[in-house]
Amino acid sequence: MVRLAIVGMACRFPDAATPAQLWDNVLARRRAFRPIPSARLNAADYYASDPAAADRHYATHAAVIEGWTFNRARHRVAANTFRSTDVVHWLALDTAAAALDDAGFPAGEGLDRKRTGVILGNTLTGDMTRASGMRLRWPYVRRTLAGALHRKGWPAAQIAAFLDEYEADYKAPFPPITEDSLAGGLANTIAGRICNHFDFGGGGFTVDGACSSSLLSIAQAGDAMLAGHLDAAVVGGVDISIDPFELVGFAKTGALSTSEMRVYDQRSNGFWPGEGCGILVLLREEDAIARGARIYATVAGWGISSDGRGGITRPEHNGHLRAIERAYRMAGFGVDTVDYLEGHGAGTVVGDRTELEVFNTAVAARSAGRPPVAIGSIKGNIGHTKAAAGIAALIKTTLAVHHGTIPPITGTDRPHPVLSDVENRLRLPDKAFEWPDTGAAAIAAHDPNAVAPRRAGVSSLGFGGSNAHVVLESRLPPRTLSRATSTRLARSAQDAELFVLSAATPLELAAELRTVAALAARCSFAELGDLATELIRIDARLPIKAAVVATGQRQAADRLTELADILAAGERHRFAPGSGQFLSAGIGSAPRIGLMFPGQGAPGHGDGGAPARRFAVIADLYQQVGVHAGGAATEQAQPRIVTASLAGLRLLDSVGMNVVGCVGHSLGELTALYWAGVFDETELVRTAAFRGKAMQTAAVAEPGTMATIFAGADQVATLLNGSPVVIAGYNSPKHTVVAGPTNAVDAVLVSARAAEMRCRTLPVSHAFHSPLVAPAADAFRRYLDEIDLGKVKRAGLFSTVTAGPLEPGCAVADLLERQVHAPVQFAAALSQLAQTCDLLVEVGPGSTLSALAADVCPGIPTVAMETDGDSVAGILRTLAACYVLGARPDLDGFAAERFNRTISLDKQFVFIESPCEQAPNDSFLPPTQSVAHGVAQPAVADQPDPAWADDTSSLPTLQRLIAERVELPIEEITPEIHPLDDLHLSSITITQLVADALALLGAEMPEPTTNVATATIAQLAEAIDDLAHTARNDAPAKQADELTGVDIWVRPFTIDLVAASVPPVTDRAEPGRWRVFAPQDDRFTAAIQHRLDTARLGDGVLLRLGAAESAEIAIDRMLSAARSAIDTGSRLVVVDDGRDAAALAKTVHLEAPAVRTTVVHLAPGLAPEHASRLACADIAATTTFREVHYDTAGNRTEPILRELPLVEADLPLGASDVVAVTGGVRGITIECAVALAKQTGCALALIARSPADDPDIATNMTRLRESGIAAHYFTADVTDPHQVADTIATIRRELGAITGILHGAGINTPAAIGSLTSDHVARTIAPKVDGLRNLLESLRPTELRLVVGFGSIIGRAGLRGEAHYAIANDWLRSAIDTLAGEQPTCRCLTIEWSVWAGTGMGERLGVLDSLVREGIEPIPTDVGVELMLDLLRTPACPTSVIAIGRTGGLPTIRFDEVELPLLRFLERPRLHVPGIELLADADISTATDPYLADHQFSRDALFPAVMGMEAMAQAATALFGAQRPVQLHDLEFLRPIIAAPEGVTTIRVAALRSGDTVRVAIRSNTTAFQVDHFRGVCRHVDMAADRAAPAISTSATEPLQQLAEFAHTAATTTSGLGMAVDTDFYDRIMFHGPIFRSVEDYHQLAARQCVARIRVGDQRWFSPMLPQSLVLDDPAARDAFMHAIQVCVPDSTLLPSKVARVLSLPIAPDIRTVVLAARERSHEQSTYIYDVIVRDENGAVVAIWEALELSAVAPIASPSGWIPELLGPYLQRRLDSLLPSPVQLAIVRERAQLPVADDDTNPRMSGRREATRRALAAALGRAVVIRHRPDGRPEIPDGHASFSHGAGLTVAVVAACPVGCDIEPVQDHTQAQWTGLLGNSGVALAQMCSRATGESFATAATRVWSAREAVTKLGGTVTRPRLTLDNRSAADGWLALRHGTDIVWSFSTTLASPTPQQPVVFSVTEKG
Repeated sequence: MVRLAIVGMACRFPDAATPAQLWDNVLARRRAFRPIPSARLNAADYYASDPAAADRHYATHAAVIEGWTFNRARHRVAANTFRSTDVVHWLALDTAAAALDDAGFPAGEGLDRKRTGVILGNTLTGDMTRASGMRLRWPYVRRTLAGALHRKGWPAAQIAAFLDEYEADYKAPFPPITEDSLAGGLANTIAGRICNHFDFGGGGFTVDGACSSSLLSIAQAGDAMLAGHLDAAVVGGVDISIDPFELVGFAKTGALSTSEMRVYDQRSNGFWPGEGCGILVLLREEDAIARGARIYATVAGWGISSDGRGGITRPEHNGHLRAIERAYRMAGFGVDTVDYLEGHGAGTVVGDRTELEVFNTAVAARSAGRPPVAIGSIKGNIGHTKAAAGIAALIKTTLAVHHGTIPPITGTDRPHPVLSDVENRLRLPDKAFEWPDTGAAAIAAHDPNAVAPRRAGVSSLGFGGSNAHVVLESRLPPRTLSRATSTRLARSAQDAELFVLSAATPLELAAELRTVAALAARCSFAELGDLATELIRIDARLPIKAAVVATGQRQAADRLTELADILAAGERHRFAPGSGQFLSAGIGSAPRIGLMFPGQGAPGHGDGGAPARRFAVIADLYQQVGVHAGGAATEQAQPRIVTASLAGLRLLDSVGMNVVGCVGHSLGELTALYWAGVFDETELVRTAAFRGKAMQTAAVAEPGTMATIFAGADQVATLLNGSPVVIAGYNSPKHTVVAGPTNAVDAVLVSARAAEMRCRTLPVSHAFHSPLVAPAADAFRRYLDEIDLGKVKRAGLFSTVTAGPLEPGCAVADLLERQVHAPVQFAAALSQLAQTCDLLVEVGPGSTLSALAADVCPGIPTVAMETDGDSVAGILRTLAACYVLGARPDLDGFAAERFNRTISLDKQFVFIESPCEQAPNDSFLPPTQSVAHGVAQPAVADQPDPAWADDTSSLPTLQRLIAERVELPIEEITPEIHPLDDLHLSSITITQLVADALALLGAEMPEPTTNVATATIAQLAEAIDDLAHTARNDAPAKQADELTGVDIWVRPFTIDLVAASVPPVTDRAEPGRWRVFAPQDDRFTAAIQHRLDTARLGDGVLLRLGAAESAEIAIDRMLSAARSAIDTGSRLVVVDDGRDAAALAKTVHLEAPAVRTTVVHLAPGLAPEHASRLACADIAATTTFREVHYDTAGNRTEPILRELPLVEADLPLGASDVVAVTGGVRGITIECAVALAKQTGCALALIARSPADDPDIATNMTRLRESGIAAHYFTADVTDPHQVADTIATIRRELGAITGILHGAGINTPAAIGSLTSDHVARTIAPKVDGLRNLLESLRPTELRLVVGFGSIIGRAGLRGEAHYAIANDWLRSAIDTLAGEQPTCRCLTIEWSVWAGTGMGERLGVLDSLVREGIEPIPTDVGVELMLDLLRTPACPTSVIAIGRTGGLPTIRFDEVELPLLRFLERPRLHVPGIELLADADISTATDPYLADHQFSRDALFPAVMGMEAMAQAATALFGAQRPVQLHDLEFLRPIIAAPEGVTTIRVAALRSGDTVRVAIRSNTTAFQVDHFRGVCRHVDMAADRAAPAISTSATEPLQQLAEFAHTAATTTSGLGMAVDTDFYDRIMFHGPIFRSVEDYHQLAARQCVARIRVGDQRWFSPMLPQSLVLDDPAARDAFMHAIQVCVPDSTLLPSKVARVLSLPIAPDIRTVVLAARERSHEQSTYIYDVIVRDENGAVVAIWEALELSAVAPIASPSGWIPELLGPYLQRRLDSLLPSPVQLAIVRERAQLPVADDDTNPRMSGRREATRRALAAALGRAVVIRHRPDGRPEIPDGHASFSHGAGLTVAVVAACPVGCDIEPVQDHTQAQWTGLLGNSGVALAQMCSRATGESFATAATRVWSAREAVTKLGGTVTRPRLTLDNRSAADGWLALRHGTDIVWSFSTTLASPTPQQPVVFSVTEKG
């Protein structure tokens, strides 16, 4: 065939002015995305992060053309024409001219102009056209403005004058409409203009296939050239459409990216838009060769297709595949021979998956010997350029073929899951590589000069289902790039950038930082790299240096600006690797750099990750030593980690970093020895690999485990106590690793947690660094002895084995052997290295050692390289740190390695601008609420016209609605039309139209289903008629299934008959005519007919079946009676005392709700006259549907569903049994059979009609057998008795006697009663009833042990369109009930299933939607299978069980009716299944719930957690059925419920019971009832057992037992602290109003424990009109059980987030106060976990709260100073974060002076000692004996204590080591007095403190005095000059002073009492 040659190319895309630049960008993986320029689209007007925001989009970035302007003079375009024409025309013309130049035909010279055509792809012209069109909409703007101003009261003359003036402003940005405007705004004239400009006469037009437009232009041109119509073609596409219409439109389809643009990635979530133009010049291949033209590639074929009835806005599998098949059919070779596919790759979730699946299908035939097909997408570089997307992809692919290079993909971090499938034949290249030479050798053997063809394909997919695929080929030698250029391009991509700047002065640097920040904010990602490179190039290495590492524009601008700000504020140093910011001023010498090498456990990929792709030195290393798998497996992890460390070392060496020393953690010791010269790189990796293998395969009986304990080694050692557990790692003062036998390590961790130490087990295979791995050490030593092991050649290595330096010349074999099982002395080794360093660098993967270094040597800056990961940011941060600290890394060489383009720091960006963005800035206006941004209220005109409603049929109404929607004549809307396929309406629109029709006809729309989308208009009208008919006849309203429960539930129910009297008769009709369908001469029929004829019940139909009649007669009679009742709309009465027609009657009522239906079951033997009188009474009382039973005595009962309790016992079968299974090898029966076989080992004999060689049968049988089940398949039709008999005989011969039956056979074709025939019903009954009978007749009944029939809820409830299926299941149940009576030794059971989800007949036939619409929830497969097994395990299970979940409002079955208790939060029940499920709503407001006004946090009224607990308990009480105490478990307060400030807020309580447990969730209308705000579990409390049992059992958790001991001790404290709780606690730090203020006083108060007295009240909580009863006790007291703990954390507001268990026991009526004891269990960051015990006045436990989790949600500011009682907890918590060891601290007020004792000569001393005792007791939570030494110093047992008195307060501090404290009031003294007190050095120190803190000199001097006092109390003498200001800092009034090795922490603050506004200083120090 004729092929097309691409002889010329040109383009203008973002960041690419030419195809060569585009190719460079692809190879360098440059991304052209930038924040959308405001000159194009103002983010303030159009951006919203919420995708649902009206008229807004959520795209943060776009790829836009920058730097292009149209040279009007060059192209000789008149100014007026230029202004009146959309810029898209000029971009296309400019690009076309460049393409002709490139092809060698400048201005078209050399072409036959008359036979040259132009075909371009374009959609919607350009956004300039849409913007400029607003000029002509001025009249609309004028009228709306005039109307608005008129409503504001403006005079008409003033309005007119304003509008005249405003018109000029409005029109100013838009060009005037001229004779050029129309042509300049059309899409077709884009091509026409090019033809006009170059005088081409072959035809010019534009094609619009949306995103496939430009590839369609190739196909159109190709067809014309093949047909001989054209000799040359200019083709391509152009798109300039980044405007509100497209962006907002795409946003509403969910197509835009919400984060990054990713392509073919696991996290693909949409695209970022792009723009541009690409043009090709095509000749026939033979013409191009004849001309000697350069040929980039040939177009070998093309294919186009549409998706047919697929989606308009989403890709469809088969449509795309058709285009591909057609393209390769034309090309003459298969798609399996291509090596590269350029996909559409728009990055949408559905699109990416569908396209990858299509490509995999297409290349499935690819030879296994060929490499996978590489795929890519240009959109990762330039975004989605829509109409130009195909040509951009084609240019990229043409260049790939031309250069013989497979390009890398951009925008993929984690390949899409489709690519990990076993059958996947695709790959995503992460780097460029040469085109595969597949087949080249064979071709060369045949013709040495021949070149193997390079083949590729390109796809584009457009809205509307338009698909195009183009095939490229080249047999010319590739024009490869130079190796240097290729390498430079390949090493360019980075996920982060390093910006370095330096200046002579701080202010100059600040100015430069601001300049660069402003530039970075507007750059594209690619330009950020250019900018970073330019900064390195021009850097003068001046003294004041700054560096920033950032990943994007916003981050770069923010970080650079922040550095500028802090420089301007006077800060000169910042070292913040976490935020990528580094700053230093005037560092003289280069820093001394020390290295840390990580050990096992560090993360990594094993192939070098992103650093290896970026840095050649790292890539070369991995090529040299190999790659290793990621993960934790020791034999792979060890060589992987050392290789990653080598990578870091290579990088540091390449930039010239000098290192003074190193330390290696565990495995890292090997890397450290490499640094010291012991190994070379290859030997190091080989040694690490052997070491890992030796450790993994060590033959030890007990491999053991390891764990981290976050405490010092001294503390951890106390936990070991002779245990086989050893300390394996001395990591830091706060981090110790232990190792040993698993059980022993677990025991140590239990002890650690009990001591309140955080700890966790490490994921390791062995107990490394312990004696357990000694065998590995032996093996490793043998290896070391065999290799040529060097000696240490370099000083500076500090060994973590010896905890000291290794000197040059020392041997290391012994050390390495010992290192395997010896502990890691990391902290000691690192502290020594740190003394020689100014910077520590963690070299390798991860950053674990950096965190440890912060504890070991906090004063040394530390940074981690984080090699072998997904980012180069860690390496960049390391280079930044080295640069800023003066190490002078060779950043020029680093930058020269990557490709970049020049960018000037004074660059002025030039974008295509929108005239709409020339409007004035309106930021001065206050925020406004626009209807467009909210939910607009529909106008009256938008509502369907009620006059359309047809009283008799919905068809005309629906036709009119559809006609209006699609704007077609109504006669075109015929009944057989499918709205989805024929009218292209979406399923949402169709559903809304149905809802509108129902509204007009007085009915509500049920739960939407997908079935409406596939129905015809006639079918939709029929469904509407049914629903509307139901509404007109007052049928019970269907329960809307928007009521989301706690969970899906499925339970077994039995039918229970409960006594019930006949309801009163509410209406009487005229005497009517009754049609009777019954056996002849039936006495009962005659009796009841006589009564009915005279009963004034109106017309009716009576149906009665004869017990002895044939099924055929019964079926005919049932159908006749049903049709008669439906046709006449009269009553239907079914009376039975034998064969049952109840299922039919129920279906009649559901299909025709107007038919009042009565089903009467009569016991045999009831006299006809008596029975007829009873039946007529029920008939007269029936208004809708009624079902009743009468026994032989005439007692009346009604059937209800009652839950069946399950009992655990053995299954009735065993391994020797054989079970016959009917119903095929798919569906619910086989799933149940498989489960039964797995549980019992029984054999399965599967009987079905399909032949055994059916592929589905064979596949499923293989599945069963592979799962270990003895399954055998037999072919037979169960309705054929002969086939069944033969099959049973065969089974007996092959398997043995059948002892069980699972009968699930059935067929079902839904049909309304009116269309059913007798044959249809008989065929449906046959598999169920006849099939069972045939099985039983072929078996020996006495051998049967189990018969299970699989019935359906339809047999009990009926269902529209399922009368025949209902009868079949009803009769099946009856047959099995009969069998149970005949065979008492056989377990017989019918399970009447609800519909199953995902399997079963209901799912296959679409009945699922019908049942869900009726309110019946489907059964999950696994739940249903387990329920069947549970039923079989229940010995007393009845013969029929109904297995259902929620059933909604079906009128034909009902649950037991139980009245709900009258409780506040059960105000409005929405759904109630007694004993199982409850959903109830309650409206809360400050009027009905006054407590809300007293529970306001940050001005929001919060629904209290305690009220949530009360609501949970109320719901649980309702489901338990008795008001007994409730225990709450696993409470979670996930999201606050904020009550509306005005009006009401609705809360919904959803509860689900299972046994003695009720799960409860509380939701709110504020989140549309779709979010759980609170949730928990309620259980019954056995009062007798709880009162008899001890309050705290011996099995209680250890924290609870400790709390019990504390509470018992606290109970002895009878007097309170005398704290003014109301003012000092509630007014100061709480938000609670009067009703919640229940704390009366505190007995004890410390940071981690408190004892409080709490008032118990009985106040009214709700308005008088509401129920007042509470299930739980006083809410205010219970709230106080939580908020009383706030005193322990007085600087942050605490709100409850979780509680593990709440036990609330009744409080005696005479009790008025209770005592709470709370103790902290743990604390991590902002989370505090407490246990609480509450006792009454008699000591009885009334409440236990276990693991109450409180979260700090906001800081508390106390402007008037600290209350002493609250200051103590604050100080203790802060000191715990500052001091090496924790302390216990309390502050008490000194009381009035006590009477002097006889032996006490100093009253003041006596008072202070009394205060000392109280303070100590408060700190420890118990009384402790204090003894005083002769010098007066206090001593306590088991610890050290220090006390201080001042400002009317006494402070006690207790610690495990010597401690000193002091409190001093700040007083003013003269300078001379201070000098006398402090000396000259002290005054100088005070002045330094004053400057450091900005506080007064008196305060600073008091700090110095107080610090000396604290040090003195350690037992030493303060030497004045030795007290100095420490360099460590702490904010908020804290300052550190140093005395020798002791650090004194000093805190200044103000007290609110005892002396108001008293400034004080507090100091504390520990010995060390």
